[in-house]
Amino acid sequence: MTASKLIFEKIELDFSFREFTFQSGINKLDRFFYEYSSKFIKYGYSQVYILRDAETPDVMGFFSLSSSTIRWEESLEIEKITRYVPGILLGMFAIDERFRRKKFGSDLIKKVMNIALKFSKEIGCRCVFVDSLTKPETINFYLNMGFKFVDIPLGKRIIKNLANNEKIKRRTIKMYFDLYKIQK
Repeated sequence: MTASKLIFEKIELDFSFREFTFQSGINKLDRFFYEYSSKFIKYGYSQVYILRDAETPDVMGFFSLSSSTIRWEESLEIEKITRYVPGILLGMFAIDERFRRKKFGSDLIKKVMNIALKFSKEIGCRCVFVDSLTKPETINFYLNMGFKFVDIPLGKRIIKNLANNEKIKRRTIKMYFDLYKIQK
């Protein structure tokens, strides 16, 4: 990519998705971007953010955020104060196939963390949650970004099964990033 300017922006209701080029190669994520993002924003289910080129119609990646909680589990490395842990759900997250392995994914995760940290200063927000696809590259990406498995034994089994090329019954596994460790 040339030295063109990148723009990170929160999507507004009047955003024209069809004027931009995005293809992650995962039908569910591409359909969300083009067909459902505006509905999720309009009805208050999530907010969508994109990273795009200022000079072309290229969208490098996007993510959606919404508020969430998870039930406290013993394997969480978080003190138990309440039954539910408040956080932000990283609901949809995708990088265009043309821009993978160019650090756009880690750049967008850093944006997620910045938004979550700002949010946590206004209301209770301890973690960022994600339902990671059970694909080696996806799980490894989140682990490398500092996420942990909510259910550690299940996460270890899935990693072992993936390493042995065994079929995984689950499509996703819940992971979390503890914001408290970067708030200190």
